[in-house]
Amino acid sequence: MRHFFCRLFYKLLFIILYSARWKFKTVQANYYFICNKQGGLLNLPPLPIFYKQLIKNLTRHFSELLITPQIFKNAPEEFEEYPCVRGGVKLCVDFNSLPILKEMRKGGIFLTAHYGNYEALGAWVSRLGLPLKSSFAPLKPSFLNQLLKKRIRAVKYQGKPYEFSVAANSPKDFLNLVDNHFLFCLVADQDARGSSAKEETLLGSPVKVNPLPDFIRDHRPQVPAYLCWIQEAENGKVRTLHALKIPEKTHNSTVFYAYNRWLEQRIQENPSQWYSWTHRRFYSLHSEIY
Repeated sequence: MRHFFCRLFYKLLFIILYSARWKFKTVQANYYFICNKQGGLLNLPPLPIFYKQLIKNLTRHFSELLITPQIFKNAPEEFEEYPCVRGGVKLCVDFNSLPILKEMRKGGIFLTAHYGNYEALGAWVSRLGLPLKSSFAPLKPSFLNQLLKKRIRAVKYQGKPYEFSVAANSPKDFLNLVDNHFLFCLVADQDARGSSAKEETLLGSPVKVNPLPDFIRDHRPQVPAYLCWIQEAENGKVRTLHALKIPEKTHNSTVFYAYNRWLEQRIQENPSQWYSWTHRRFYSLHSEIY
């Protein structure tokens, strides 16, 4: 029954957002800006088709989180139990990612993006015993924060409740998390507008990035850094958990250099599952496009 309501809610939400042209102007600005920079390398469909695909994916994932979160919150706790089926969805763990995911149980820095069902990622990896503590930007309207905190960002691991969202606000808070062997997670593909933001490149254009991952590595050089994401196949019926380890920092490399190269690959694989199209991603350096 839940899955029926999930599909119904998804279709209704899609009709509402698509008819209202929700975030269309922002998507349009990013679309043309990136296409001009990339010279068509992303092979995007025409904007009306692309926008429709984007809203369909986004509403499908949101509906899944709101109505059927148990798909991920009840995922097996042991790697040996994969692949498995939960709520009609086949959950898999990438074989090459297994040693990395097991290593992540010891803590470190964990970066991901607004890509695919990124909110489900936290519940899934927490079920696998990764000591996740995630820093998320507050949502608007504010009631969504409590909804996500209670319904999505809390799981049970080995029979005990575990909440992985965290209100860390200062550099000392973040250093304490990694010192205590938590896996500090940052959804890191948003436009950083603070005075301490650093410059990198993404999809052929300069961007401002969050200085926090490199700050942590500068002060705790031994702390490992990872990338993690969910890949979809068969129209969302198969989800595979992937992880990569970011190489040790050298004099000319940063955490975000590796992160942005990884993110470019994900966007090229499935551009309509990167939801930063709906954010003013390039605003700090290219405000004129918005």
